Amino acid sequence: MIALWVVASWHRLKVLHETVIGSDSLGPYLQAQAALFGHMPRPPNPESGDALWLTMVPLIATTTSLSELFTVRFVLGALVAPIGFAAAYHWLSPSVPSIRRWAAGLAAGLFLAFDPGLLDTLVSGARSYGAPELLGATTLLLALAIREYPWAPAIGLIAFVAAVGHHPLAAGMAI
Repeated sequence: MIALWVVASWHRLKVLHETVIGSDSLGPYLQAQAALFGHMPRPPNPESGDALWLTMVPLIATTTSLSELFTVRFVLGALVAPIGFAAAYHWLSPSVPSIRRWAAGLAAGLFLAFDPGLLDTLVSGARSYGAPELLGATTLLLALAIREYPWAPAIGLIAFVAAVGHHPLAAGMAI
């Protein structure tokens, strides 16, 4: 999973210089910055919710420049690959041979590491924000809930609500 994260990060950082810097891509970060200064921000876009700027507060609090901010965001966006690996691995029953579970996880992780659409969402900065990673986490947590991890349903619900707060189309995952 660490290797998938490294590969996915490398692949995303190759296009970091193509990042679109505009009101849509900066909106959540500016709202998070306002929150750090004690102002209650409104969601940056009409279609997003408070989860969008709330999840950006740690990035704003730990970075010192736009370049650093977007570098960290791209590396965090790469988490979709190991999360996808874990989700695919856990969706298969433990009775399935281990090699098949590993193969499913590796296929999912590599697909997500190199998916050009996921690169595009990071470069645009506004097409889905962090919804891909949050939907991946939701999928993983649902698989763990099916495997009877007692804490997984509550955390999965939080991840799902946050994903919908990042992009309304994330609600389609419920279907």
